[in-house]
Amino acid sequence: MRTIGGFLPDPFCIQEFEELDLHSEFVQQNLSFNRHEGTLKGLHFQKAVAAEIKIMRCIAGRMYDVVIDIRKGSPTEGQN
Repeated sequence: MRTIGGFLPDPFCIQEFEELDLHSEFVQQNLSFNRHEGTLKGLHFQKAVAAEIKIMRCIAGRMYDVVIDIRKGSPTEGQN
């Protein structure tokens, strides 16, 4: 099928998530809007019991997403 002048994204596919060993039931979805360039949006720390899968999407402009491993003793500790 050919699409003219647009696209149809698939932001979530349970089969693709399971293939990546990401098992989750979506219970909440948030949307954030920032009017000003250079806005810092959130620093997140998660413990295993309350950890959540994050899906990031930028529909206009740019986004710079950084993940840093702060787990003590992890082979990738301190790396991003």
